[in-house]
Amino acid sequence: MGTMRQSKLQTSLGDDWEDVVQEANLRCLRYQHNQEYERILTTVIRNVALDVLVKRKQDRKMYDQISAEDRQEAYTPNFGLIEDVRRVLRKHWNQKERDAIFLYFTGQASLRDIQKDLGKSTTDTHRFMGASIVTLKEELEDYAP
Repeated sequence: MGTMRQSKLQTSLGDDWEDVVQEANLRCLRYQHNQEYERILTTVIRNVALDVLVKRKQDRKMYDQISAEDRQEAYTPNFGLIEDVRRVLRKHWNQKERDAIFLYFTGQASLRDIQKDLGKSTTDTHRFMGASIVTLKEELEDYAP
């Protein structure tokens, strides 16, 4: 891809640039031995980048359509819910298990990480996380939409 166009795309995408290039590389793996690989990769990078930019624009439009009052309401934390979640976590699990549940549900740890931290088998880890979901749903059902 031309340096100028690449630079503009890279600037427009910011932090997403590496993800775009990685996604394009994955999509082009089957063409890596093709004489036209560089051209194909350049085209795919451009297309993936454009997809990301279009998605951003759509998200921005949708965000702009939401009134300021609705946005404020959406981002106002429900402290009652937060306290109830803490209460349920303390009631049912020890600190290590609470940490594991928190890290997993906030996307900061994978099931494999949780398995290692808790010293459980894969099956036991899956059961533990499944049971934690059930318990949290049951205990917090008053907050369900």
